[in-house]
Amino acid sequence: MKGAFTGASTDRKGAAELADGGTLFLDELCEMELDLQTKLLRFIQTGTFQKVGSSKLSRVDVRFVCATNKDPWQEVQKGRFREDLYYRLYVIPLHLPRFVNGAMT
Repeated sequence: MKGAFTGASTDRKGAAELADGGTLFLDELCEMELDLQTKLLRFIQTGTFQKVGSSKLSRVDVRFVCATNKDPWQEVQKGRFREDLYYRLYVIPLHLPRFVNGAMT
C-alpha cells in the first residue's frame, strides 16, 4: 500500500491477492516464526487479511500447498510449530525423496 512504510511509493498486490482463486505455495513452512504462524492460522480460518497500512480487511479464496525439509510433527513436539496449524495444513501429506545432484536418493 502506497505510503504504508518508507519506500512504499506504489500499490502492489501481495502473494495472497495474486493467488486469489488459485494456489498459494508456502516454502520452508517449519522455519516460520510462531507469531507469524498465528497470523497464518487466522488467515486460513477466515480467508481474510489486512494489508500493511490499511484499516480494512481483504478476502481471498486460496488453496495451500506447503513444503518443508523438516518433520512438522517433530517441530510441534519441540514447541517450534503450532499444533493447531499443523492439523489445518497437514491434510494430504506427500513425502518426496530428496534430490541430490539432480538424482533422487
